Amino acid sequence: MFRPKGFTLIELLIVVIILGILVAIAIPVYTKTIEKGRAGEALSTLRLIQVEEKRFFSRNGSFTYDINDLEMDDPNADASRYFDYSVHEYLTDLPNFEAKAKRRPGGTPLYTIHKDGVVSGPM
Repeated sequence: MFRPKGFTLIELLIVVIILGILVAIAIPVYTKTIEKGRAGEALSTLRLIQVEEKRFFSRNGSFTYDINDLEMDDPNADASRYFDYSVHEYLTDLPNFEAKAKRRPGGTPLYTIHKDGVVSGPM
């Protein structure tokens, strides 16, 4: 008796549907994990900027609003980073500063930190 070898069209369609469901579940989870990693880069760099600003303040009696004045590598010089960093004067509770991390290219500020170390942004 002859028995055909291989899979039927129904069996192949079921496999494709199952794979589609798995991909539909996996892609959002993967994207969320990648975003958490990128947020970690922003948070650690902002905390480093805060520490360096405090060190600058203890030596000079004022905060600087130029990242290049801090004793750290310029985080904006590395093209592989996901954020651009900037430091501005924060007008409440002077003397103070505000460091911002904004998504590259040309995104809106996502994370900010002040001299007290409080980070704001999506966590």
